[in-house]
Amino acid sequence: MKQLTMIVLVMVCAACIGQTLVLARHSNLDEWLLFKKQHGKVYETPEEDSRRFSLYLAAKDKIERHNSNATDSYKLGLNHMSDWTKEELGKLHGLRDDIMRFRRSVRKDQFREQLLNSDLTIPDELDWRTLPNRVTSVKDQGKLQIDWAFATVGVLEGQLVTMNFAPNLTDLSVQNLIDCYQGSFYPGDAFRYLAHAGGIEKDSDYPFENKVGTKCLFDSKKSIMTFKGASDFVFEGEDALQKVLVAYGPVAVGLSMVDWENYQSGVFNSPNCEGDILNAALVVGYGTDPTWGNYWIVKTSLSEKFGEQGYIRIKRGVGRCGIGAVAAVAKFDS
Repeated sequence: MKQLTMIVLVMVCAACIGQTLVLARHSNLDEWLLFKKQHGKVYETPEEDSRRFSLYLAAKDKIERHNSNATDSYKLGLNHMSDWTKEELGKLHGLRDDIMRFRRSVRKDQFREQLLNSDLTIPDELDWRTLPNRVTSVKDQGKLQIDWAFATVGVLEGQLVTMNFAPNLTDLSVQNLIDCYQGSFYPGDAFRYLAHAGGIEKDSDYPFENKVGTKCLFDSKKSIMTFKGASDFVFEGEDALQKVLVAYGPVAVGLSMVDWENYQSGVFNSPNCEGDILNAALVVGYGTDPTWGNYWIVKTSLSEKFGEQGYIRIKRGVGRCGIGAVAAVAKFDS
């Protein structure tokens, strides 16, 4: 009799749990429909829609649990990636090379040493976005592994007017780079390729098509800027990165993007953000939050729907997300 009672209780509990899950899905259905409309989501089958809805609910639950802790330095929120699979998020990892190879490949050069040893005052804060002709708008890489290309191009855009190649800030061609360069996908190597190839075209001449594997159509006659190569900064640390950022301008960095996908605002400081350096982004500044302390300002290529209009502030001075491990800039005549 006791065994029968236990079986009945288990069945009742299972039914209650199932009903709770059904009610939870139903109560979130209107929000799901709004989310799909807001982000232009259309799925071909009811099964796929249901699968994506489950991913959305899991993200929503994670966000609510994180945000319930008022003492955390950053907030999470729903965005266009909140119904992506782990595999799709993994496709955002643009770097595919061995970080130790970067270290072995670094050679001293005058331009690099000049930046590291420059005798300049380091300001308490710096944001290249507030200065003219240094930072273009945030772009969207979609689900392509091309963050390295946007970081590379972002460095060049930051030097375009400063080095007198153009009178005004101009978007450079990411498509030019991803069509023509088939190397390590590390920004330093991409700079070296472009220097050897004869530069890069404007986006207006070689527009972004949001796809890879297309034929290289680079026309050297349309190249808008040229340079000598790259200067690499591997395992130099955050102090060196800060100095290069002040002396040079926006810097391409390698980092980890673990736990980023639902970042919304604040100073990101997740202890999970460590491990392999599989992503690239553009550091455009740094500052100090009166409550949460020092941070880096990082421009992503995840669209303006992500984070703070496409930017993320990452805790500075603690090696969070691997910032300071790998960085590169284009090298010009000193």
